[in-house]
Amino acid sequence: MTELTWVLHLALVVGAFVIGAKAIDAWMSASRTAREATAKVAKRKAALDAVKARIEAIAVNVEDVMPQLGEAEADRQQMNEEAGALRTKIEALTKRRKDHLIVFDRRTLLEDALYEVTVTNPEFLEASTGRNASDPLVKSWMEGRVYLVAALDSDDAARRCTARFPVSLGYRVTQSVPFRLRGGSGRRPAEAGKASADSV
Repeated sequence: MTELTWVLHLALVVGAFVIGAKAIDAWMSASRTAREATAKVAKRKAALDAVKARIEAIAVNVEDVMPQLGEAEADRQQMNEEAGALRTKIEALTKRRKDHLIVFDRRTLLEDALYEVTVTNPEFLEASTGRNASDPLVKSWMEGRVYLVAALDSDDAARRCTARFPVSLGYRVTQSVPFRLRGGSGRRPAEAGKASADSV
């Protein structure tokens, strides 16, 4: 082998070694890049899975909460309706002449305890006694007239009013409660005899 041939052969070997080394380095670099990319993808996938799990958990919670929100809204509407009805009732009661107590037997006022008995007659206008009655009188019977009655108890007071105002004529006793002082009226039980007499 001549010296030139030997040099060429050596150059080929060295070149092949260099090329191989570069190829190995490139392969290792590519492998490292691939591993890093795989790690990043795996990390992002894990993050996406975590987000997906949180979204699913939130969705489940929303599904659980929605019926409760519906029930709460229904309760709120019902409470608003009841509050409106109560306000209407309070306004109606406030407008009534509740301070006007009617007495149909003053002689018994000091014998027993005093009770307020509310008597109504929605049919008063149709009755013979109410056909020529004034509008305020008719209205008072329809809304309810409060009588001051001396009786043993509230039931006894109701019975006395029922005897005075029979059901057969359309009268109804709607309430019988112990006498109470009226706000601002200043009346006391001992002064009850000053209440106005009844005119039916």
